Amino acid sequence: MLDASGGESLRCPFDHPRDAAGMDMVVNDSDDHRQLVREQHRWWASKKKPRILSRRARSISKDVSVLFLPWPFEGFCWFWVYGGGGGGQVGFGTMDAFQTLGIERRLVVSEERLREAFREAGKQVHPDAGGGDGEFAGLREAFAVVSSPSRRLRHWLELSGTPGEVRGVIDPTLMDFFTEVGAVTQRAEAVIRKRDEARSALVRAMLEDEGQACREAVEAAICKVEAMLQRECEAFLEIEGAVELDVAFASQVARNLAFLEKWRGGLRACFSRLI
Repeated sequence: MLDASGGESLRCPFDHPRDAAGMDMVVNDSDDHRQLVREQHRWWASKKKPRILSRRARSISKDVSVLFLPWPFEGFCWFWVYGGGGGGQVGFGTMDAFQTLGIERRLVVSEERLREAFREAGKQVHPDAGGGDGEFAGLREAFAVVSSPSRRLRHWLELSGTPGEVRGVIDPTLMDFFTEVGAVTQRAEAVIRKRDEARSALVRAMLEDEGQACREAVEAAICKVEAMLQRECEAFLEIEGAVELDVAFASQVARNLAFLEKWRGGLRACFSRLI
């Protein structure tokens, strides 16, 4: 078995880029994503050691052990294979977020069930309970994947052996709504900018009515996004229960959900700044 406690802390120059809001700037399964994977793979292989995020190694024979490490991209994990000669080889495989949480591999799962599963699994892998930092980080990533409807669907498709197409257009009705989201966001940004530039309490007070109206508009847009997310999630039963999986339909739903979740995040950020 491998003792990874002395692993050097390294940062790969090819880590997944994110924007200021923490959103991925490279879409999974795109050409840019695959190139990033190859560059990271080569970089870590050149260092002759894995990214030490977990201290759990699994022996697969008397002279070979595999150290499983949470993969920095969604749905994957690093693994480092050790042979009898002391060498190692970096690779990656699919992480089962459902299994990590100890729940069935289902698309329809309640928030209450997810929180309960996270708490129960956390009792075993939390550092305070004797677990490793990497194990708990992997649990948190699994929770993040399954908690997001779009990521849950894409992960479910990957685990089913039929990864969906993440590239493509979204539903035309969502494109129409995007115009509305953009207008509300621009209005909110304008109010925030005017409030930040105000030099006196009087000017800020005069902006309060406009700010309140803007908060109500943003809140209404968030409610509409939530309703649209709920409608898209209603397709989970159809996808999961189909005799023959319609990958194109499932991919369309995943794309719709991803955009809606991103819009909801942007609107929530605007609302918090308006308070």
